[in-house]
Amino acid sequence: MMKIFTTLLFAFCVTNLSHAGTAEGKRALKNQNFAVALKELRPAAAKGDPEATYLLGGMYGAGFGVKKDAKKAVELYGEAANSGHVGAQKEYGAALALGEGIEKNTDEGLKWLMIAVQQGHQGARDFAKNFTK
Repeated sequence: MMKIFTTLLFAFCVTNLSHAGTAEGKRALKNQNFAVALKELRPAAAKGDPEATYLLGGMYGAGFGVKKDAKKAVELYGEAANSGHVGAQKEYGAALALGEGIEKNTDEGLKWLMIAVQQGHQGARDFAKNFTK
């Protein structure tokens, strides 16, 4: 019983630490302190935090503190999208639909955009209108 409690406590602490890094990284990103943002977001993303992964994808997509890399951005958006991050689902769908950083696949892109739309993402809805007439 003690082993189960210890394991759960450890998992809780790791989860909260990754969220703390994400919050710090998000704050640093907002303040355009890209070195600190990377320092905080990379480990949180490596631990599977979808928000950190999404933000890191945005940094690669825009070239904030890193060499601009559309392929890496899409890879990160895909990871976060598969974890249920609605903003990443929109970005991943848009990249697929346009073929930016990944082979163009309009049908797959629309699928991801619609997943984001179903969660209430207005930007995904507006973007998808360009591909559905």
